[in-house]
Amino acid sequence: MKLICHVRSNNPIAISSWNPDHQALMTGAGGWYPLETNIEREIAKKLIENTNASNVEFTADWEAFLNARKGSAKEVKARAYVEAMANGGLSKDEAIAIFTTLSCDYLGDCTNHVIIEDTDLPSDRYFRDAWEWEE
Repeated sequence: MKLICHVRSNNPIAISSWNPDHQALMTGAGGWYPLETNIEREIAKKLIENTNASNVEFTADWEAFLNARKGSAKEVKARAYVEAMANGGLSKDEAIAIFTTLSCDYLGDCTNHVIIEDTDLPSDRYFRDAWEWEE
């Protein structure tokens, strides 16, 4: 199984993986959201996750909230993720790339990332919090 090795700003690493069900939706026919769902609103909701964005601002007028962020790096990444989950049709590599860039944003201090095989990780997790990136 492939994992994402995130390099953080002070050089330790974080390991993450993606949900196989999400990958199946992105590479298949999509369908994460019901047909009547407003995809633009879902993109706005994705922007509020793990950010300093205001729930009050979103609740008062989600369209203005989204419009104020249109074209930003976070909006582009959130849009790619939501549209992939809704519509599918991506290759496995495209799906992994979308998830990887979004997960880097959620960490906040990710400076780089590498896709690795789970077999490349040490089996002893005792010192996991001390792992550091070596080039």
